[in-house]
Amino acid sequence: MKHVLVLLTIFLFSVQLFAQMSDETRVSTEKTAADYVNDLDSSDPKVVVDAIKWLGDKEQKDSAPKIMGHIASSDADVRMWSAVTLGRFFHKEARDPIINQLMAETNPDVRYAQVISVTRIGLENNDETRAKLRQLRERETDPFIVDYIKKMEEKYGGGSSSTSGTAE
Repeated sequence: MKHVLVLLTIFLFSVQLFAQMSDETRVSTEKTAADYVNDLDSSDPKVVVDAIKWLGDKEQKDSAPKIMGHIASSDADVRMWSAVTLGRFFHKEARDPIINQLMAETNPDVRYAQVISVTRIGLENNDETRAKLRQLRERETDPFIVDYIKKMEEKYGGGSSSTSGTAE
């Protein structure tokens, strides 16, 4: 019995000592903002999307110029999350590149994200904006986006009574 108690004491002491040593020598595996910004250079779209989401959630607005480089990515998720994050940042420099990408975008999920992003960022109330909205409305096939664009046109004084033939 005495041997069992001695062995148990040695075992508990060893476990405690090992736990303390591992705590002191543990290297942090937490990624920093700089790590996520560096992840934007990855060739893996999942890594890029995770980085864009994290940077947006943590409001790392200084990363916006680097995120802008992904607006026209070949990966739809990367394009979508770039638009979402830049919209969350209200990053005005992204407005025209997002609108330009929206003109060519074929993925409906990405188009929704881009329209909302542009709305959050805000539009300039001028002839150029009204012309772009009219072009978007005329080429758009999704009735919900057409309706949304019409409402934006009304807000910016460019509303038109004509409708897109595909919206009805």
